[in-house]
Amino acid sequence: MIQKQDLIKRILQDLDDKTQMINLKGNEITELRKEINLLKNENSNLKLKLGLEHQIQIDSTITEEIENMNNKDLKTKILKMAQVNLKSNLLILLI
Repeated sequence: MIQKQDLIKRILQDLDDKTQMINLKGNEITELRKEINLLKNENSNLKLKLGLEHQIQIDSTITEEIENMNNKDLKTKILKMAQVNLKSNLLILLI
């Protein structure tokens, strides 16, 4: 009888240990999921920042190219852009 009680105590203690371990692992999983979400948000923010910096670089390059153009080249570019824009607007109206 005493042996059975000791066995029951060991089994219950083992069950308690395993329950605590499961709870600990569950908490670790929850914390890791939170960390994953934070890293995903940081990644999104960095991608957005990189995109903005890339656009600034493009705008800066375009501005520099415009500043280096002489008046004749600048006038030609503006006229070409206006013609392309006009054609695009006409195509949109036709559709």
